[in-house]
Amino acid sequence: MTANYEKEQKELLKLVADGKKKLLDAEQTKVDLRLLMKALWDYTDIRQLTPEIVNALIRRIEVHNKDKATKKVKVDIYFSAVGLFSIPTEREMLSAMEEIRQNPQQFKTSA
Repeated sequence: MTANYEKEQKELLKLVADGKKKLLDAEQTKVDLRLLMKALWDYTDIRQLTPEIVNALIRRIEVHNKDKATKKVKVDIYFSAVGLFSIPTEREMLSAMEEIRQNPQQFKTSA
């Protein structure tokens, strides 16, 4: 009986530790997203890309070597708070818009 108790206690301690880590990660993401939203509000009408804007919105930019077959250079832009962002296809955008239309309450946010 003691062995079961100790095993359960270890499992519960591990669950608590994992939960704390997830909570800290979620709080950091929330802070990062708030900073990103603030930066986006500050720069809603961008006419020219300045170093200040780049530093506020972009964490890092990776420029890869030129692909010999296509002769194109791949550039990865890691945005603040969201990381590497892949642009959705038209089909994905239409699907997301339809999902929002069908259940608008689920997608409401407050600033």
